[in-house]
Amino acid sequence: MQLTNNKKPVSRIWKWLAGMLLVIIAILGGIYFYINIHWKPIITEKIKSTVKIASKGLYDVAYQDVSINIFTGNVGFSKLTLKPNYQVYEKLRAQMEAPKHIFELDLYGLLLNNIHPWNIYKNKELDIKSIVIEKPVVKMIYRDVKVKGDSLKDSQTLYQRISKTLKSIKIGSIVIDEADFNYIDRTQKTARQRGLKNLSIKITDILVDSAADKDKSRIYYTKDIFLSLKNHQFNTKNGLYTIRVGEVTSSIKDQYVRLKNLRVKPRYQELQFARKFKFQHDRYDMFFKDVIFNHVDVAKINFEEKIHAGALIINGASIKVFMSRELPPVTFDKGRNYPHMALRRLKIDTKVDTVLIRNTAISYSEYNPKSGRVGTVSFKNFKAQILNVTNDPASLKKNHWARAQISTMLMGKALLNVNLNLNLIAKDAAFNFNGVLGKMDMTDLNSLTRNMSLAEIQSGVIQKALFNVSGNLRTSTGELRLYYNNLKVNILKKDEETNKIEKKGFLSTLANALLVKNDNPDKDGKLRIGKTIATRDNSGSFFNLMWKSVFNGVKESVGVTLDDVDKVQVKESRKEKRKEERKQRREERRMKKANK
Repeated sequence: MQLTNNKKPVSRIWKWLAGMLLVIIAILGGIYFYINIHWKPIITEKIKSTVKIASKGLYDVAYQDVSINIFTGNVGFSKLTLKPNYQVYEKLRAQMEAPKHIFELDLYGLLLNNIHPWNIYKNKELDIKSIVIEKPVVKMIYRDVKVKGDSLKDSQTLYQRISKTLKSIKIGSIVIDEADFNYIDRTQKTARQRGLKNLSIKITDILVDSAADKDKSRIYYTKDIFLSLKNHQFNTKNGLYTIRVGEVTSSIKDQYVRLKNLRVKPRYQELQFARKFKFQHDRYDMFFKDVIFNHVDVAKINFEEKIHAGALIINGASIKVFMSRELPPVTFDKGRNYPHMALRRLKIDTKVDTVLIRNTAISYSEYNPKSGRVGTVSFKNFKAQILNVTNDPASLKKNHWARAQISTMLMGKALLNVNLNLNLIAKDAAFNFNGVLGKMDMTDLNSLTRNMSLAEIQSGVIQKALFNVSGNLRTSTGELRLYYNNLKVNILKKDEETNKIEKKGFLSTLANALLVKNDNPDKDGKLRIGKTIATRDNSGSFFNLMWKSVFNGVKESVGVTLDDVDKVQVKESRKEKRKEERKQRREERRMKKANK
């Protein structure tokens, strides 16, 4: 009896607790139901009115459904759209107040975490922990509209526009995932469109209040905008190249833009590519493992439309250039593509304090129709530091020279150091360079000389070479001191029947006997100094003039002059003529014997 009496109070307590729990659940359920019935339209109206006010009536927001969780403070939207009101746009356009860019936005889903609806309703403060945007499709449309002189300067701040509805907007982060971005240029008769897929963006610490405009640590009211784009690929407008990039990342806070595994790949083989044109045209095959812009001044880009960066770093690149000589040269003057002339043509003021190139391989190849072969000059382990790359007028007043220090291995064999200086304001594109080439077996140049010049180096060792050249758009002058030993060459010819490259024995003997000086300094210790005089025609490039400047000095150093070449060619021509006459006489004698 005693045990039974003890159980009754316990049972009553559990029943009481269960009843209280049911009452609490019912109350919370009622509150939840009330919130969804009464607060949903309030929040909907607040969002729509805020967007309309902030955009001066230009944009309307709509969505299929909204869900509210009072316990977590989360609000979710499905199938949300942001569309421009084109009637309002046309009115703004007539008033010369329409923006040049308008947007269209479609979202699969939008989640606002910890939005605190009561705070919005009572205190007019929008405080959100995070916003997650799923699979947005964004269209950014550019129109060339006329604007008033002062219309670009908005008379009201964003805070002033929203202040009647909200006192402040604070968002911890906005995450945009798997975005498709399309830029449409409608300034031409036929709209031009460019797009990005799989774009991810994270915007951190957004604040709009009465003091946010004065916070210099913020750009667009945020502390940071991080962007990531992966595995992007497109073809160039002319259809000749495919451009691929493994990943692009950028951060406003950390002031950098980084590209990984950038590839510029021609869509045609070398000669097939060259024959797509009527004139000689360079073909580029390039890969960049890492390209980094550091210390990018975003404020200057945004407010002054200037690109200023502390450094451009290129690491692990491979650059291959090919050109065929079987086509006629271009009709325009390639002088406009001098590095400092091309920099002047940029339409935006640009300044990069330092350009660093590391661990790069560069090669230039030419197809010579006379030999039917391709000659290549290569530079391995190419490293360079270039200072003051700019076309910015204010920067040029302080310093108008770009200076480069270059170190590389010529043909992968000999160390080559070059100092190159470019006068960024000279009308004649003045420049100068000097350098030193280390010890090299001259036979390592045969892959170039055999196919391009139909000449072969039989033996020879360069001990060192020192050169100093000044030039401009048309000419260059300077000198070369080339120290070498035991130089011997073979003159080559192409057999038209077999397509083989063969040695011209007689001409090679004459060249070594009459032209080539075997040593420099000579046996008496006298050093021949080569004069580097060169002239560039319209089809010649900047680097072609640099090469000719040095090569002409080499020819003088080894004893080759144009007069000497002419003499040897005359002797070779006489030899070939005598050979042909002997052949003809033998044929005549054979015919006489046959007639007898």
